Amino acid sequence: MLINYRKAKNYKKKLGYLGEKIAISLLKKKNYRIHIHNYNNPKGEIDIIAQDGLTLCFIEVKTRRKKDKWKPADNLKLKQMKRIFNSSMSYLKQINNPNIPVRYDLIEIIYNKFDVQDVKHHTNFFSQSTLKNKTYQG
Repeated sequence: MLINYRKAKNYKKKLGYLGEKIAISLLKKKNYRIHIHNYNNPKGEIDIIAQDGLTLCFIEVKTRRKKDKWKPADNLKLKQMKRIFNSSMSYLKQINNPNIPVRYDLIEIIYNKFDVQDVKHHTNFFSQSTLKNKTYQG
């Protein structure tokens, strides 16, 4: 069986973008103020930057096609968390380092061809201190 990698990559991108749109809708329902969707800088990328009250949230969205033994969070590795953290530091510098609390969240989405099966919002999924205490998982 031949795999069309271009189609597979496009499908993955579309699924990821759909997951981010679902996450933004969820955050708006929770009264978060969305600042940026898909923030990029040389240090990395952040899916969503939003504000929850006085807290600035850097949010990673992980979407999977079906429910199985692997959770979407299993795809968030230490290396990616460090890139998100470094990118967030660049963003804070860009907005003149406001003295506000920050948080790193994860939103997991299970989506089949027709609808959302499950959504979980993990607030404070990781922090700078947890990055120091973890070892690289690949």
